[in-house]
Amino acid sequence: MSVFAKTDFAEGLAPTALDAKLDGWRAATSGRRELFVDPERGAWLRAVATRLRVDPTLQPLVQKIEDALDADPTPDAMRAFLEALDNAVEQAYPWITAVRRHQGYAAGITSDHNLDAVDVGILRQIEDDSVSNPDTAAIVNEALSHLKGRTLLTSIQAAAMYDVYGEALVQRLLRQRFGEALTIRKVKSKTSAPDFECVLAVDNQRGRTTPLTFYVEVKTLDVAGGAATHDLARETALDVNIDLESQIEGGKRVAFAAREMAPWRRPGDRDYRSDSLRFIAERCIDRCKNVFKATQFKLGPTFACIVFVRTQSFDQGPAAVFPTAYDLEADACLSGFIYMTAFGRIGWQVHQRPGFEGAGTLDGVLTREGLLVDDAVGLNAAGLLVLDYQRGYRLDGVYDSLWTDVNFRWSNIEAEDVLSLACDAWNDLENSNPGKVW
Repeated sequence: MSVFAKTDFAEGLAPTALDAKLDGWRAATSGRRELFVDPERGAWLRAVATRLRVDPTLQPLVQKIEDALDADPTPDAMRAFLEALDNAVEQAYPWITAVRRHQGYAAGITSDHNLDAVDVGILRQIEDDSVSNPDTAAIVNEALSHLKGRTLLTSIQAAAMYDVYGEALVQRLLRQRFGEALTIRKVKSKTSAPDFECVLAVDNQRGRTTPLTFYVEVKTLDVAGGAATHDLARETALDVNIDLESQIEGGKRVAFAAREMAPWRRPGDRDYRSDSLRFIAERCIDRCKNVFKATQFKLGPTFACIVFVRTQSFDQGPAAVFPTAYDLEADACLSGFIYMTAFGRIGWQVHQRPGFEGAGTLDGVLTREGLLVDDAVGLNAAGLLVLDYQRGYRLDGVYDSLWTDVNFRWSNIEAEDVLSLACDAWNDLENSNPGKVW
């Protein structure tokens, strides 16, 4: 399950001078609950102090924070500290602030899947990147355009914001994987075009004697049913909150209620099977064929990129890029989710983890052609990238080693160069890479 990925908010942040001042405040106010600064506030303080090193516009607010922490610990000093910190966070992290504001509008009434599925820890890193990267800053501003208003977003607005968030995740992860060797920029085009242009620098040790240009088209898959499913989930969350409130008013000391978000189930869907690898793969293939357009793959060698963090894929790790792979826990060979999504053929047998000891693995036969091999779709894609969260962010990839682009002088050599640097696990249609992954 990849929904609600959570990155440690303070990941990558070293202690600052303000941490020491906060420690002194906590020591002086030990036992005084009204002056207690919780760990979340402490993490925000470290983030703001770290940001100050590259964003001097925060200096006046940071100075107010310091003054409050240096003052005698009183309720007035506490209020001054919290006000200055909140203002600094809002200035430094407007995207996170807007998401939390809209979550606040829903609090105690309902909830929104798109808002709740934002990983604030990784979003903090994205907003930090925006200080020095104009393309990231433009992505942040695009997201903010969907987060305006002083009432809860509509499901359509929240989904549009999350689509931008998916692009930001891909941009950040690619920059992490390639490092300074990669220049990545948002393609500015009003016509149908991929999302990102990427240029890999010369690397003589890897045999790359000229810069390598490629493109990435990102699709952050939404739940089945789109806005209708999100609206239904909001209604269900409202009913749950009413039920909880009713239980408490009825005298229960502990109230319980449950709700479900099934990313691949459409409203009224009676055939839904959350445990079926074949069913989820077919839903995924259908969705990909609806959102990827052949016209988005004409600018140059272009990778299709699926982002799963709002929905769910099967937690298979590197095994997902192979046609079949042995699963130690299941003691059986299982079909690879990513490989099947890209290269599956009608009539292929699908093998999934057995539901109980002694059960078979056969999950029927595939009734769809994979995204990269369906002639009716006609995607001239250099390969397929998949971003998912499985106890950490993963980027996996597959490609057809026989695919070439004579106009841009691309072959399997260039595709492998990209995938081997970008991906945790990668493979090709011929299944020629298992020994390089395990």
